[in-house]
Amino acid sequence: VTVSVLYWRRDLWSQTTPLLSDPHIAMGSRCATLASVAALLAVVTSTATAVNLRSLDHSANLCTRIHGAEVRGTTISTTNVPTGSECCYFCWSMVNCTVATLSEGICTALSSISGFATGVEGATAFAVGVNENDTLALVALSSEVVPTPPTWGTDSPVCTWNGVVCSSEHSGRVVSVSTQFPIMLSGAVDLSHLPSQLKYLDLDTNNFSGGVDLTRLPSSLTWLDLNTNNFTGHLNLTELPSRLQYLDANRNGFQGALDLTRLPNQLNWLNLGGNSFNGTVTLTQLPREISFMDLSDNNLDGFVDLTQLPSGLASLNLRSNRFNGTVDLTRLPSGIQFLKLNDNLLRGALDLSQLPSGLRFLDLSGNSFCGTMATNVECPVVAVGSRCQCADQTVTCPAC
Repeated sequence: VTVSVLYWRRDLWSQTTPLLSDPHIAMGSRCATLASVAALLAVVTSTATAVNLRSLDHSANLCTRIHGAEVRGTTISTTNVPTGSECCYFCWSMVNCTVATLSEGICTALSSISGFATGVEGATAFAVGVNENDTLALVALSSEVVPTPPTWGTDSPVCTWNGVVCSSEHSGRVVSVSTQFPIMLSGAVDLSHLPSQLKYLDLDTNNFSGGVDLTRLPSSLTWLDLNTNNFTGHLNLTELPSRLQYLDANRNGFQGALDLTRLPNQLNWLNLGGNSFNGTVTLTQLPREISFMDLSDNNLDGFVDLTQLPSGLASLNLRSNRFNGTVDLTRLPSGIQFLKLNDNLLRGALDLSQLPSGLRFLDLSGNSFCGTMATNVECPVVAVGSRCQCADQTVTCPAC
């Protein structure tokens, strides 16, 4: 005798056929009473075209697949399965399974996680449905990282792992992760399944590589440091978390165009220097809270408009790009202290008579400015390079 049990959502009771292909089946409301199950079985078995749930491959929607990871924890059951989809379904069909591991055809369903191992050949972990298990999130983050960060994957609680900080205000949820270890880490990192309460992520100064997806970061994130790695590809800055205040992607291999028109309103610090971004860039719609921005050492070009910068911007570094044409310095924000325009293709005469009184350093060297230009700041504030000279608050360059 073969007994089949179907799990269903109460809110879709009247939609028997659509239910079977619903990719968003929630884990928390899957089980009906025995009477309701019997009723549903009667409906399905009386239909000539009854659908076999097992034949439907929902793994792409039901499961987060983490290759090369083997999870340890409280085991519910094991079974032999031919594919990852079957392992995902096996876990999904149980009431209290949140993660499964498939290795050499054996699928192990677990209700909780105590640790994990990455880099296991032929192993795959599956997070089923909506899972806020912070341990599993760090499995996804480090599944392709070499070597595994020190103490990560041990049977000790995730909050005791090196570089991991939890908050008592959120029932012990992970709020900070740092990979600052004595050894440098390499490999790809998955930023699409981070702990849902994470506020701080520091991957600074490692050898991480590959692309990064910044469109699925947790909404709680306020600090993201990708500085000094080998990340490559396009960087989408249009769907960052609304609470993000700090983003440093300096000294990587990112490339392509930059869209700075939809940055988070609370963003205060943005460092994208030392990459290979190209094309024109719009600086007229920056967040009003931004105080520091570095776009230096890229391949950005075209006209640069500095007339509508946020009033609180204190430091702007556009050094070593290919910006060209003239530049208007008469409407800089009153609070700006540092402005670097050196080593571009800027040219023409400048109006330096209306520079902000608090300006501490203006670097104009390495361009093709021309003519005699009076300035309202002292000469030590203005770096003009070897082509020009500054004396008695007057900058003198070759004639236009």
